[in-house]
Amino acid sequence: MSNASNVITLNITHFPQNLIIPNVANVVSVNVINNSNKNENYQLTFEGENLEITIKPEEFNKKVAYHDPCDLGRALGIYNEPRNILKSIPGLEFYEFDRNYDDSRCCGSGGGLKAYDDGLSVDIGTQRLTEVLEKKVDIVVSACPACAMNFQHSSTELRKEEKGKIKIMDITEVIARAI
Repeated sequence: MSNASNVITLNITHFPQNLIIPNVANVVSVNVINNSNKNENYQLTFEGENLEITIKPEEFNKKVAYHDPCDLGRALGIYNEPRNILKSIPGLEFYEFDRNYDDSRCCGSGGGLKAYDDGLSVDIGTQRLTEVLEKKVDIVVSACPACAMNFQHSSTELRKEEKGKIKIMDITEVIARAI
């Protein structure tokens, strides 16, 4: 069973109210059936009734660069786990920033700088994004909402200055699209 299957099974079992199925009470069992065409069928038993749903993972087909958030990386030492998740997504082409891991540059939003000097914060974020423009990256991904927010503002500046266009996503958004 894939990691995605485990997560989906847990979510279906523990949070059946999130399923958009009318008059569903409790999920009694979840059986995962993997098909050769990469679809995953889930057979759910609801108090004596069976229901089968199919979840088809989409090919991501995007060039993605991962930005190491300061708190997650340098403070907590978490570097490889987000990369491993992204690299496991079918069709995703993974790229690194030149400065990464504990040598990664800040997005510009850390330490309260965004609140203190928004212009400087956006300038730092814009400089960080220009590092991957030449690699023709489609998406910059981070696991920090503050980084994602500042990169959103910075990518707007890049478009205004006609330097390039990069989409910004949180890692959870990428995972949700992939399953």
